[in-house]
Amino acid sequence: MVTGGIVPGNLSIFDGKGYHDWCVKMDAILGFQGVDEIVQKGCKEPLKSAEEKERKRSDCKARMLIHQYVSTNISQKKISKASTTKEAWDILSAGYGNSGKIKKVKIQSLRR
Repeated sequence: MVTGGIVPGNLSIFDGKGYHDWCVKMDAILGFQGVDEIVQKGCKEPLKSAEEKERKRSDCKARMLIHQYVSTNISQKKISKASTTKEAWDILSAGYGNSGKIKKVKIQSLRR
């Protein structure tokens, strides 16, 4: 359970397969927790104001959620050194979310 809302523990852990489905579920979880924007835009340093500190807290919360739903194997290899949620998300997206680009390239090849 996560502070600020209930997150079901039975959601599947991302193990390198089914990235798109996992991404859809995570988008819903992150939105429900109110930290989806921090994943998209990131969190900038240094922290001076209360608003910046709240953004950093949201970033940590979102990063914790991502780590919670990614297998230990992928987490240790890919995103363990990410210092922000956006960085972790971008690493996962680059490594596993290319299916749309691949489909576009295949379609372009078929058209030729």
